[in-house]
Amino acid sequence: MSSLILPAQAGTLDTTFDPGNGPDMSIVSLALQPDNKILIGGFFTDYNGITRRGVARLNENGSLDSSFNPLTGAVNEEFFARIYSIVLQTDRKILIGGEFTSYDGIPRRGIARLNENGTLDATFNPETGAQNYHVIFTIAVQSDNKILIGGYFTSFNGVVKNNLVRLNADGSIDNSFNIGTGVDSAVTALAVQSDGKILIGGDFTSYNGMSSTRIARLNSDGSLDTTFETGSGTNDSISKIIIQPDGKILISGQLTSYDGNPRNRIARLNQDGTIDNTFTNGNSITPNNHIESIVLQTNGKILVGGYITKYNGIITSSILRLNADGSLDTSFNSGTGVSNATVNSIVLQSDSKILIGGNFDSYNGVTRNRIARLLLGDDLSVENANGTKISIYPNPATDIININTRDSEIKNITIYDMIGNQVMSSRALTKINVKGLLKGNYILKVETDKGIKSFKFIKD
Repeated sequence: MSSLILPAQAGTLDTTFDPGNGPDMSIVSLALQPDNKILIGGFFTDYNGITRRGVARLNENGSLDSSFNPLTGAVNEEFFARIYSIVLQTDRKILIGGEFTSYDGIPRRGIARLNENGTLDATFNPETGAQNYHVIFTIAVQSDNKILIGGYFTSFNGVVKNNLVRLNADGSIDNSFNIGTGVDSAVTALAVQSDGKILIGGDFTSYNGMSSTRIARLNSDGSLDTTFETGSGTNDSISKIIIQPDGKILISGQLTSYDGNPRNRIARLNQDGTIDNTFTNGNSITPNNHIESIVLQTNGKILVGGYITKYNGIITSSILRLNADGSLDTSFNSGTGVSNATVNSIVLQSDSKILIGGNFDSYNGVTRNRIARLLLGDDLSVENANGTKISIYPNPATDIININTRDSEIKNITIYDMIGNQVMSSRALTKINVKGLLKGNYILKVETDKGIKSFKFIKD
């Protein structure tokens, strides 16, 4: 039984995390295991001088985990492999998506699944996989373990599937998911709603022949959800989609407008797809800037990473934090941060720390090649100062989490994954069934009549 109350200066470097020389090239994707080991994917060919092509696993202190050995790793026929997405499954197997044609010498085009030790999982067989460009940018695992993949390809295993496909757990095509003629250009972002509907974002202008400019919502069978009203959509590409606990939707990327409304690189939508005008954002971001990653904290604040030199006229680095209304949170101080470089991925740990990956070589003047860990202060504890006496057990949990409160009445309970997506919500319950959650780390937020308290728990 424990709650998260760990005071620290938000935005400062965690010097206990030391990656040494780190990877030789960019990190694009990060994922955190339940044991706090860190999966990294990107364009690199070695980590701290040891060969690791495209994917590696780190220990909690930033050193290379030698028990994870991808052998020859991901390879491309024409150039070094690029890994754009890493997703951890319920059984702790690892899905990787990117631009590669083989893994450890075995043909795998764009997608592969790895065992816990980094070897190829041969039980996942996508056969000829993604074809014609064979680039997979984004992966999302549904609650039924079916796998959505988006990217830049025209067919999958010989079947026409323009830029989007859903797979069964064994890697075969799920024929119940019918996209028709599909998406006319790249899909770079995916998010699955609690009702099974699917948000897609990217650089496309139509879905199955119907106008959908860079964002759309699909029904669970793959048909277009026409109740999602995006108007003229965005004027440039979307790289990230996050669903808030209230159902509102955060999007980020290269965009500078949404349905004709000025929105520089980040916007928030209502549940029906219309612009949320209560969320204002930086209006002084220079044209070459972009936002690659957004993570929602349990207190509603938003971590933002990309290539950013100003936000709403204020000079900042490429990692910053916004308040829930979109204004800059000045309590998050990264100093010089990752000057003139990009933060591609952010992962929220359960101990008031975040991991950032990108193409940088330092953080606030301290050498940190492509990966660093930062302190967040007491932000995960939210409004814990009210002294509300709440505990949860067991932790780790397999099926049921009990919530014990001695001096207050529970109003609402919300569970978040470690990238800030809401995965469950209940009202006035003292027992929460978490059996359906994937294994991993989560944040449980308990709202009572006396305030809000947050807990970290592990789903086994």
